This record gives sequence, C-alpha cells and structure tokens, in this order.
Amino acid sequence: MSMVVHLQAFSGTELEARAEIQAMGWYPYASDVAAEHNEPHFHPFDSIVFIVDGVLRFHDVVTSEFHVCPPGTRIDDIGENVHREDHEGYRAIVAFAEDPAVLFASATKQETSE
Repeated sequence: MSMVVHLQAFSGTELEARAEIQAMGWYPYASDVAAEHNEPHFHPFDSIVFIVDGVLRFHDVVTSEFHVCPPGTRIDDIGENVHREDHEGYRAIVAFAEDPAVLFASATKQETSE
C-alpha cells in the first residue's frame, strides 16, 4: 500500500484543516516537524496529514515516487506505508482516528521508562 497525496486539496489554512478533520470525526493534532533526513520507516497508526506551512518532501519506498507537498496538500497515510523523509521542516494539522493522547501514551511511557 502507498500513501495517497492530494495536492491543492484545501486552502492551506489551519482553520480549514481542523474543519475537515472535525467533519471526519477524527482528532486533530498540530505538529511542528523539525528538519528530517531519515531512513525508510512506517508509522504504526493511520493518519491524514494536512500541510499548512513549509514543505514536506518524502520518498515512497514501494512506488519509488518522490513527493513534494506544499501547504494545501493532504496526505492519506492509511496502513503501514514505508517511506523516507527528506525536508527542512513543516507544520501540519494531523488527523488521527484515535485520540492522540491515548494513541501516544504507550510510546511516551516506554520512552520515559528507558
């Protein structure tokens, strides 16, 4: 499976991203992502990413496609999609089907116990 990238999917504002997430019945999470140049990985949860500032660049390992995602881009990351990020940072409003406080509680607990 691969991520689905929708360029110019919304106006690029946080307000519109939050409204779309609310309409979906999912939970919004504001994320300021620092510059990353990482190895192939996947996220063990489903999310929909709304880029509101900066540019996310990532390589989809399965399709070998390189995506450039400016503000207004929506990325559907449903399933375990192997990708590699290469960007200088961006801000996104991320939609999660589960409350992020619950979703990330075990990861936070694991990090603090090590």
